[in-house]
Amino acid sequence: MEQNLSNFIKYCLSYVKLTRERTAAAQQKYSVNLPSEHFSLLGLLNGDTDGSISELINLETFYSYDPKQVPKEKKEQYEKEKDLANKIEEIYNKYRNDHYTKQVVFNFGYFEIEIPIDPNSGSIEVDNTGEIEESSLVKTKINRHPLFSLPIRIEKEISKGGVGKYYIYSVDSEVQVNIATLEPVLGQDLYYQLLEEIGKYEIEGRLSLPIIDFETFKEIWHKIKAQLRLKEANFGEDSFLIEEIKVSLGPKANYFLAEDLAKLAQLPEKELVKTALTSWTDDEGLNIESEIPNEKQLYFPFLYDKYQLSTLSILGNKAAIIQGPPGTGKSETISNILCHLAANRKKVLFVSQKAQALKVVKDKLKKLGVKYLYGYLPNPQSAQIGEEDEADGIAPQLSALGAHIEKLGYRFNTRKNLVEYRGVNSESYSIEQTVMKKEKYRNKLNTIIDSQRNYYQLHQELISLKDYDIDITDFGCFEKSFSSAEWKEIKETRSYVESLRKVIKKYEQNDDKKKFDELFISIDLNGKKLSEEIGKLREDVSKTGYDRHSNLLRKLNNLNRNFRLLEVRDKLPREIIDYIDGVLTSDISRSEATNRLNSLFNYCYYYENIQSLEAAKEKLRKKLSTCGVSDEEFDQIDNKIEAVQVDELDKVKSKILRVQEIKSELKKTQKQKI
Repeated sequence: MEQNLSNFIKYCLSYVKLTRERTAAAQQKYSVNLPSEHFSLLGLLNGDTDGSISELINLETFYSYDPKQVPKEKKEQYEKEKDLANKIEEIYNKYRNDHYTKQVVFNFGYFEIEIPIDPNSGSIEVDNTGEIEESSLVKTKINRHPLFSLPIRIEKEISKGGVGKYYIYSVDSEVQVNIATLEPVLGQDLYYQLLEEIGKYEIEGRLSLPIIDFETFKEIWHKIKAQLRLKEANFGEDSFLIEEIKVSLGPKANYFLAEDLAKLAQLPEKELVKTALTSWTDDEGLNIESEIPNEKQLYFPFLYDKYQLSTLSILGNKAAIIQGPPGTGKSETISNILCHLAANRKKVLFVSQKAQALKVVKDKLKKLGVKYLYGYLPNPQSAQIGEEDEADGIAPQLSALGAHIEKLGYRFNTRKNLVEYRGVNSESYSIEQTVMKKEKYRNKLNTIIDSQRNYYQLHQELISLKDYDIDITDFGCFEKSFSSAEWKEIKETRSYVESLRKVIKKYEQNDDKKKFDELFISIDLNGKKLSEEIGKLREDVSKTGYDRHSNLLRKLNNLNRNFRLLEVRDKLPREIIDYIDGVLTSDISRSEATNRLNSLFNYCYYYENIQSLEAAKEKLRKKLSTCGVSDEEFDQIDNKIEAVQVDELDKVKSKILRVQEIKSELKKTQKQKI
């Protein structure tokens, strides 16, 4: 096709216009009006000149009261602000769920215009309620249209009092001017004139934040009115309200292509085929990948890594794209590429849509101190260009170029032909030594960068495992011995220890202990087990004890028992036997005698519990030591295991060990010196 590239450019221009219209329609579905009483437009536009990089959506009544505490006189205002907050919340959530294809747009400066509708387009119409309607009869539509917009993000900050406040942050420093809908009214000639005028504002930086007043926006509106008056357009000259604001959610769109595409569409095909734009329609010359120069052939004066160096391999293509997020060294890469190409006697034209990008690269090249390395053409109309930048421009350099050439030893005749070269006195400089130093520094830098990347990855993993960051006394024993069986046995032993402590503590509060301590002060019951024998005597008395008042029969009953349980009595100390005999010879009931013997049993069993407690504590200590953990450390591990299923104990253990591995690796990384 003869007009292949030209047609493709026109197609792209039509597509940009179409997407703008559909974007505007889509934004109506999820949008909310922000009255000036709730939001300061200048507060957002002036950036951080007021000390704040964000601007609060001020829903004072909604933020101030709990639902049940709203005064009657403020109930209506509260409900209005609550409705506004719900709409903002809906946009906030939908953007968070799909921020790759969606963007939140801050529209302002609305005006009223009657726009013709192309009957072949299906007559799509958006009314003020946000509903999309189709009509084959209506040929114009009247709508309020935002003249300016700014990509933003909404952040929600929840205070300690449980109040969620909404803040707006700008995510782009450029305010966009929306005039695409005016093309059907103005026609191509006036529309492109208007695009050029707005382009001047962009070049001068007058649409770049911070913006401290509304003068630029009013000027643009006056220019638009001047163009509209040349047409039979129905528009409200006084309908322009700069502080009419609407926040909308819509698809991401490119706002910067229309002007360039419009100019390209006017060029003939024979002019277009001479440019790199043919890469849009032809793959020839786009798959070239050359070898990266060695150090002796490389002229990169700024720091670089292997990824930045690899960009040289694709420079032989007719067109190439190098992209990366902010802060990844794109400006430094560009500066290195420019120097490398210049050192290889290449002429390079570096252009940018924004003056700031040119300035950043210029400032880097200037630091090299190489005279006449570049010719800088600053835009004096840009707000980002200062006196120092103008002094760095090409005009002052050209005026001193002749003297610099003569200083280098060159002499030209009146026809600019070289007639003499005397050479210059300069110190010999070893390229090999420089290359070796660069190689050394480059390798060191790459090592450091790899180390930093590794450190970052380890740190991120450590954050994800922060709940398993437990200091273990002996990680070797923990790794070797801690198992499901050991965990269960330790838990059972701890439970047994705790139950013994409770029993012992409870008995120590009993009056019987104090009485028996005084009675048996001469006996050391520690380490003795007497409860079993006393228990046998108690059981026998409860079954065969005398329960009447006859002393003779009581003695016969006791003699019979003493003979029957002689072996049991022989195992008990005399003091305890005396106490037991005293109880059994007293004129008391069988039940009372049993109770007194039971009190003696509990007293002796108390000392046996103390022995059992010490033995259990020693067993627990050994088990914990075998597993390499303290009692407190086991508590932390136990909580993690209880939070998941018991059969996942090994996973918990491996995560704890992994945390220590990471911390050890991080310490090693930190010891590496630049």
